[in-house]
Amino acid sequence: MVTRAVSHPPDGRASTAPAASTSAQRPWEQDASNERRRPRTVRRSTLFFCTLVLASLSYSLLTLYSESPSSCPERELRKSGTALAARSKWEGLSIERLRQIGLLEKREVFRCTRETLSEYCLLRGDVRVDLPGGTIRLYAEDEDTTTGEELIQPYPRRWDTPVMVHISNVSVSSVLGREEAPRCKRVHPVPAVVVSAGGYSGNIFHDFNEVLLPLFQAVHVYNGEVVIIIVDLKGSWWFRSEDKIGDSILGAMTNYPVRLLGRSEDLDGAAQGVECFSQVLVGTPHNLCLYDEEGGAQARSEQKAGVRLRDFGNFLQRRFGFPDQDFTVGVKFTAEKRPVLGFVQRLSTRKLTNLAECIALAEGVGFRVIVIHFEELPPKEVVRVMRQLDVFVGVHGAAFTNLVFMRERGVVAQLMPWGEYHDYLRVGREYKNIAFSLKCTYMEYKVPVNDSSLYEKYPPDDPVLVDPYGVWQEKGVVDAMRLYHSQDIVIPGESFKLMVEHMYEVVLLQEGQLEIPLEVQS
Repeated sequence: MVTRAVSHPPDGRASTAPAASTSAQRPWEQDASNERRRPRTVRRSTLFFCTLVLASLSYSLLTLYSESPSSCPERELRKSGTALAARSKWEGLSIERLRQIGLLEKREVFRCTRETLSEYCLLRGDVRVDLPGGTIRLYAEDEDTTTGEELIQPYPRRWDTPVMVHISNVSVSSVLGREEAPRCKRVHPVPAVVVSAGGYSGNIFHDFNEVLLPLFQAVHVYNGEVVIIIVDLKGSWWFRSEDKIGDSILGAMTNYPVRLLGRSEDLDGAAQGVECFSQVLVGTPHNLCLYDEEGGAQARSEQKAGVRLRDFGNFLQRRFGFPDQDFTVGVKFTAEKRPVLGFVQRLSTRKLTNLAECIALAEGVGFRVIVIHFEELPPKEVVRVMRQLDVFVGVHGAAFTNLVFMRERGVVAQLMPWGEYHDYLRVGREYKNIAFSLKCTYMEYKVPVNDSSLYEKYPPDDPVLVDPYGVWQEKGVVDAMRLYHSQDIVIPGESFKLMVEHMYEVVLLQEGQLEIPLEVQS
């Protein structure tokens, strides 16, 4: 590119004249007329400097005047302890308008929300939790803070009337002034979350779907710096391990002792009183719902939850201090390091009767096999075992919920017993949802009637064998589920060999060790 030489004399104007030789005197160094330009340049600089100083003083006076209590939103924001971008002041937005559009969060909050699955209240400010009395109250200072009382059932299954009648109504209220505020036995620098452990708690699927996963959604951002308060406690086994609560799933979510609402003593028998917080969430949103029916599919949204389902296992792995075993592309399997396949084998019903044959087939393909008896494992050990797996295989049942701990991009094979996989049923779909959320390859094997132990218990023309739909209609969900859950199954060796070979290829493909033929790639 050709460029023209441009000279810049001291007065700032560009000259496009050809450059003179370096030995010649420059015109403005010799021309007497240019000598007279110097005072003009000085005058211009002085004028510019004075103008700048006056502008700065005018801006300062204007700012000082505008920051009167009635005209400056930032002063009111500082009074309420909330910061706001300065540009909002110049946009002329009122404090109330800023709050309405969500750009300004009030220091004190009393807000309740009711959704299809759950209802919950957020209290922020001087919040006092009367543990023995079972009440939670915000003592507000700001006259604009909402006051009143709400009854909240902190169990995210609002549509299920038969179970919700057994869930406590927690009194949540807001009053103006502290005249009647009870004395704080303990003041916490961290927030609290209140959940119910009633309802279907005791069934592992419902422990996760209605308690642990909604709780994880609410507390994952705190990294343990949160107090968990339980109401409707049905038993301690589901969150308390043999050694200490920190080795349980619930204990991994908090660094503090669990509190019991509506009881005079805590889990260790110590007296409870009034405990004070700056923020309490009573009930939780539920956007990690595992089932599809009754609005579950519509409520399920990892974006709304602010966390992914696959983050649950990562969170517990970190909290329990387990080594990182996340998926890594290019990891080479060897005779010493083989992909791991876990078989779920129950101790009572729904057993895989030819398990030994299936293990031999899996090992022959190249897997290292682990047989898992969830009934015998404490929660922390369940997480440790599940984090090792590349493949998870088992008969349908609530224990399949432990799939939530598995690493992403593995393989999941659910074996569906006879009578539980027809189009009119949604049985097993919740575990398919988990697999998809974990980005796992999902496989499903439907056991034919002659490979079920029910085939030996009932006559060939019995409705249990020939008309499962009629059985579900006649007996109802509870009794029909009990009947079909009582069977054991067998998978013919030829069928399982095809399955396990496909699983192995999928794992190798995930790890980048399986070469895909060109005709397949195209």
